[in-house]
Formats: sequence, structure tokens, C-alpha cells
Amino acid sequence: MSAVRWIVRAFLFAAFAAPASAQQFPTKPIVFVVPYAAGGNVDISARALQAGLGNSLGQPVLVENRPGAGGTIAGDYVARSPPDGHTLFVGSNGPVMLGPMTMPKPPYQWQQVFAPVSTLAVATNTLVVRPTLPVKSVAFSQQSGKAHGCG
Repeated sequence: MSAVRWIVRAFLFAAFAAPASAQQFPTKPIVFVVPYAAGGNVDISARALQAGLGNSLGQPVLVENRPGAGGTIAGDYVARSPPDGHTLFVGSNGPVMLGPMTMPKPPYQWQQVFAPVSTLAVATNTLVVRPTLPVKSVAFSQQSGKAHGCG
């Protein structure tokens, strides 16, 4: 038997002798890091996902609130965590992108440290006033750069 055939057979035997098994995930609790205080819309969305995901994965899912610095405290914490999929940043555009983009020396570059996974929720902001206030809409003045109530 030629040496080349022997080497090819040895590689084939090694390849099929012990098939590789997939690594299990998750291997420890999953942490959703929220850049706001508990009770807000992002926190509530993370907790709604927490309930079902923990049961389906068979591992605890924790929500950890890390508010402050426009969300960059939480973002920096997640950016420095091991990239193993066990620590996830549940935030909005502000702390993920806008905060670091407006800082002279941001703690992280979101394009390099984060990869989007999914849209969790879409929220709409609403401006409300007392019904006795004679304002029905808001007009924006291009000249003054200010919003004015319109009756």
C-alpha cells in the first residue's frame, strides 16, 4: 500500500471514528442587560421575553437593569462581556448607537461590538396634556426652533 493511500485512509478513519457533537447552548443563565431603570417600556419588553425564553431553553433568564450615562454604562458592560451569547443588550437606538456617536471618546464602537439579533418591540411616544388646556396640536417654528401649542 502506498504511503499516500495509507495517509488518506488514516484521515478518513479519524474523521468518522469520533463524530463531533454540537456544543450545548445555553450552558449558564442568560442575562438581558437593560440600560434603563425597572418599569419602563424596554424593561417590560425584556421581562415579557424572559418568561417564555427561560422555559424553552431550560436555563434561567435574568433581567439586569444598569441605568445611567444615557445607556452607555449598560452598553459598555455588555461590550466587555464574553461574546458567548449569554449576555445580551436589550436597548433602544439611544444607548446602542446615538449615545456613543455623540461622545468624543465613547466607551465602545457599537458597529464593532454589537450585532443585531431581533426587533423586540416598537414603541411610540405620545405627548399628552390636561383636557382643560386649550391646546389641540403642536406646531414647530422653523425660525425659532421651538414648539408652540396650537388651539
